[in-house]
Amino acid sequence: MPDNDSVVVVLKGGLGNQLLQLACGLTVARRTDARLVLDPAWFGTQRVRQFELEPVAGGLRKVSVEAGAATQFPDELTFREAGYRYDDTVAKLTAPVALHGYFPLPRYVQPALAELRRVLLAPAVRGDWLKQMRRALPRTAVAVHVRRGDYVENERTAAHHGGCSLDYYSAAWRLVARVSPDAVPVLFSDDVAWLRDNLLLAGADRVIVEPPQGEPALQSVLLMSAATHWIIANSTFSWWGATLGREPGRITVAPRPWWANPKSVDRDLLWPDWLTIDARPDWGSWTVGEPAERRGLLAQLGRRLSR
Repeated sequence: MPDNDSVVVVLKGGLGNQLLQLACGLTVARRTDARLVLDPAWFGTQRVRQFELEPVAGGLRKVSVEAGAATQFPDELTFREAGYRYDDTVAKLTAPVALHGYFPLPRYVQPALAELRRVLLAPAVRGDWLKQMRRALPRTAVAVHVRRGDYVENERTAAHHGGCSLDYYSAAWRLVARVSPDAVPVLFSDDVAWLRDNLLLAGADRVIVEPPQGEPALQSVLLMSAATHWIIANSTFSWWGATLGREPGRITVAPRPWWANPKSVDRDLLWPDWLTIDARPDWGSWTVGEPAERRGLLAQLGRRLSR
């Protein structure tokens, strides 16, 4: 039988997804001061993905790791995410409960974000490579992330996620460079060779990030978070880089639509002050979504661009 004072999160996916699941689990657990248990059993069935939250879990209060913990929970004590729209049921969940899902929404993350930032951005989490790279960052660094891998190699994944076009990156760079003329693009990708040959940003000397073999992915996300502005891919990897570094006055450009699959929903996925540019190659204009915060930032940008 499950511990009556425990919230269990079933982890799966890459680092970005694991952080989202951790954030939602913290939100539920902290509401009633319950114990949070991370269940990484799924990774035992995987060849590519691995559990990457060990250094994070160790810095959080009342958080432990226990493979298979969710198997103790019957259906009536299990919550399964039904889709990517916000589900207010999560705000009412209490221990004991096991959470199954990705929970990729700011509303799930926000209550736990300050605590996660304290742990993730602490100097103790930084490895030697990250420390060196942070010191070498340009004064106005723009973290630009290109996600390829299974987004282009796996037919099923490509049909669901799609990939951001070169037009998207060019338009996003022009916008950021006009607002910050001294900006320098710092490029991240899981396919550095493709990046070097294909992503040429007008008028910019690129810095291409190449982590050492075996360097934990978390170190690259933390390096992204140290930038001044962000141009992210439709990937929770760079979503977290921009989210951890997010402050007033900084610019994040995100792709819309987020998903290639038109049945998927992305309205709640982005923070309200993020700008959006169409990610598809046949759309040349960039658009800003409906929230008032985004309209206000657009007005600020318009005034700066007109000077």
